[in-house]
Amino acid sequence: MSFSELHTLLQQQVDSARELTALLGREREALEGKDPEQITAVVTEKQALLSQLSQIEMNREKLLHSLGVENTPEAFNRFIQENDTNDKLATLADELRSVLDNCFQMNRVNGGIAELSYHYLAHSLAILRGGEGENETTYGPQGKTKAPADNQRSLAKA
Repeated sequence: MSFSELHTLLQQQVDSARELTALLGREREALEGKDPEQITAVVTEKQALLSQLSQIEMNREKLLHSLGVENTPEAFNRFIQENDTNDKLATLADELRSVLDNCFQMNRVNGGIAELSYHYLAHSLAILRGGEGENETTYGPQGKTKAPADNQRSLAKA
């Protein structure tokens, strides 16, 4: 029956989302450790897992369409309320929302870490190239601020 297929697809989504949670934890560790090989490996795994999640979602969308259910949160919730007599689908759907919300938050944190690392690297490179970074001022011997000089020697030339 299609009801059991929907249950199976939701369970696959929950399982994959849990894997994604673990992977996002590993990604954070790699980002904090600034380990480029590990970051690359995790990103590759993450892309494959997201592709898998996308395929499961497409299968779920097809199944809902075959049941005459629109693939919207409202229509899906209504379908569950009308057809889920033992709350198995409702429980899985709630768990999926919860795990995906957690994934979203973890991904935002990881993105913030990556962005900070990028800015730190860009600033370091600017210093090595002879600049002080974009729009930064320095202090002269009298303690007054001054704009960076265009003719400063870069560390690369030293």
